[in-house]
Amino acid sequence: MEFDFSPANLHYLIQTRELARQDLALATTLTEIPEEMAALLCKLTSRELTQIARIRRPLLIPRREDWWWSRLFRALSEGGTAEVEAILEQGAVIPLYSGSGQ
Repeated sequence: MEFDFSPANLHYLIQTRELARQDLALATTLTEIPEEMAALLCKLTSRELTQIARIRRPLLIPRREDWWWSRLFRALSEGGTAEVEAILEQGAVIPLYSGSGQ
């Protein structure tokens, strides 16, 4: 079975490009991509980015530690609305670059 992540890849890069065009420093902090790559992304046209649609494998890697994802999935399956909200708020904290990709 083959999955196609190209729409997610394209949408993510378009959003990242727009953020980088508005605030390069924030974009590099949120996405943990180097400033040089974010600057290159800013210059790409939408037409150029659509070529990403040829890449069907995921370009994105889930961030956060395993415990965070486990806690989130457990809360979602148990219907703990308050717990889900608390986890999502914690997940919205801007990550500082750790060099580990997490």
